[in-house]
Amino acid sequence: MDQTTRDPPRRRVAQACSTCRGRKIRCDAGVPKCSLCIDLNVECVYLDSQYSKIDAGTRVVLERIQRLEDRLLSSSQFSVSNTAADLDQPSIFEPGHNDIMLTLPVSHEANADHVYRWPIVQELLDRGLPETINPERPPTFPKLCDVTDIFLLDLPQHSLNIGIGSWHIFDDESLQYFRRQPRIGSIDFWDILPQYENLISAFFANIHAFYPIIRQEQIYKTLHAAFNSEVDQHGLQDDEKPSQYCVLLMVLCLGALAVSGNVQLPKMPLQPQESSPNLWARRQDNLPKDNLVVVEFVDSLEDRLWKKVQLLLGSVSLEDSLGAAQCFTLASVYLGAKGRAVDSDHNIHVAARKCKVIARRETLMHKEYPEFSDPFRRLFWVVYVNESDFASEFSLTPPSGMTLFEDVVPYPSPDETDSEMGYDTGLDKSHMSNSFPDSRPYDNFTAFQVSTSSAIRRFINRATAVLYNPHEVRRKENHTAYITRLHRIACELRSHHEALHKGLPPFLLSTDPTDFWPQINPGKSTSADTIDRTRFSNHLWNVARLRGRYFAGLYIINRPLLENVLLNPHLIDLHPSKTEVLDSCRECLFGCSGFVKTFFTEPANCLTNLFATGMATFTMVIILMVATTIPAFRLLLPADIESVISMGRQNMRRFSTCVKEFEWHNAELEKVDRGRHKINRTDS
Repeated sequence: MDQTTRDPPRRRVAQACSTCRGRKIRCDAGVPKCSLCIDLNVECVYLDSQYSKIDAGTRVVLERIQRLEDRLLSSSQFSVSNTAADLDQPSIFEPGHNDIMLTLPVSHEANADHVYRWPIVQELLDRGLPETINPERPPTFPKLCDVTDIFLLDLPQHSLNIGIGSWHIFDDESLQYFRRQPRIGSIDFWDILPQYENLISAFFANIHAFYPIIRQEQIYKTLHAAFNSEVDQHGLQDDEKPSQYCVLLMVLCLGALAVSGNVQLPKMPLQPQESSPNLWARRQDNLPKDNLVVVEFVDSLEDRLWKKVQLLLGSVSLEDSLGAAQCFTLASVYLGAKGRAVDSDHNIHVAARKCKVIARRETLMHKEYPEFSDPFRRLFWVVYVNESDFASEFSLTPPSGMTLFEDVVPYPSPDETDSEMGYDTGLDKSHMSNSFPDSRPYDNFTAFQVSTSSAIRRFINRATAVLYNPHEVRRKENHTAYITRLHRIACELRSHHEALHKGLPPFLLSTDPTDFWPQINPGKSTSADTIDRTRFSNHLWNVARLRGRYFAGLYIINRPLLENVLLNPHLIDLHPSKTEVLDSCRECLFGCSGFVKTFFTEPANCLTNLFATGMATFTMVIILMVATTIPAFRLLLPADIESVISMGRQNMRRFSTCVKEFEWHNAELEKVDRGRHKINRTDS
């Protein structure tokens, strides 16, 4: 064909109008109207033009993520119920030719409960029981059917009886409390105010890096307004809502927790026989180096502030507002840091339902162009990630229904509003500053972080829904077709997974501000003098969480194949794609090993949902232990498998200093470890 007669190459466009999107056809992005809208004589609307734009680097990453998600949803291979068996594959399991039965999982779930119910795991647990049991000494831990049952038991908890009668922070009760502290002496409300300001600073220095859902200037504004109203007027101002006050209380409470040093987990290495009380005592030695609060309190200010929060949460629960959702999100963070997983899950569920109501209300009011503020976008996606992490263990899907709006609420973008506080504090003390450093570079960075974590969590949710579909157990397929179909789906998911992570901005995996300063603050100097390293440093635990999700994705995508090889070891040698299937099993084991190594890091803290991290660690360590007993897997295991298993068990012991229920999981890991060593000694 003559070169001149060929059709010109099609041009990719970054946007498509609503008409072309609705008809699922390519849009030529014509301005003011595309060609289709001209032909149809209809209004041509580009939906993205209604939203505030983010910088070019962020947009490239997000568009790439969106294309991967669109491809995933539109691919016929991901509709499990419509995926037919590959009839062209050779099969030795045709009816009438053999009587070998295929063992399928009794349920398809991605959580730890499912792995714990594997027959081989139960066998290892039985083998790992002590050979002699002292009848006079009852077992320390109960025998449970599921690993999440331990969180539902009423374990004894230490509850302080603090006489708190008011949720106000500038009341006579609070004044008397501060006067009882050593090295303070006679003080008034003006002297209490700097102590609260220090707690706010501690929150934004230690906790805001993980949950960037509120603005520092807004919290200071609420604090100063509370000071004015309670010290001078003794009551709430007309424009002050209980939810705003509750957010202030939660920030102060979490700030007090941060300066106490109890958010840091014990440092490595742990001694083999070190007890849980000793590990807890070692947490007390991890006080922050830059402790902003210089007062040593006789009793816990944190406990007093939490009691005040509880007095307000009841009325705040009646609000469906941004502030109310922020309250319950921070309450979930606090309860998670205190090791109360079920209560933390409940509060993030309440926050998620409020986010759903807000999103639904906005779409009803502005059907064509719903507008979501940047603070709400950040909150929505932070809550989405955290609820999904809980739901991956307690249930299969996030129960709030907020996933219905994941295609409606955009990812966060930098807020273009002025970062300075535009209000008059009415105070003339020198320490009452009414301006803050420019927050736009930090906004850019957190927009990258929240958007990336949310996109990865969405992908993992969808991969889980595809691979662990509950209808899988009803399939009637022979072994060859079943494994071939699973392998085909896993390969497609794996290609999306690798592309998603290879497209991540490298600076998100760095803790050096000079690596990402040019990206979040274009055109500015990168000299050390211009970079506030305290404000713009990336926390190592954030890097660990991002890397951990990569390995978790490998584990989730490839685990169904590994599970079927475990259940049917006598059939793997007969499969025509044996090598490819075992490669997928190797990828699963590599994901487990990489996840364990990633979280074997310093510093580790309890602020980032250790429940989900601990449950994933428990599951992966069990899988690695089981793999050491299977001859077909021994050549697939990493050379340092015993070291990795030891790392995982030490991680679980560290996590148990925060989540006390993990002591039960540690005991179960001990039994599985004894059981596998007995099997390996017998085989040798």
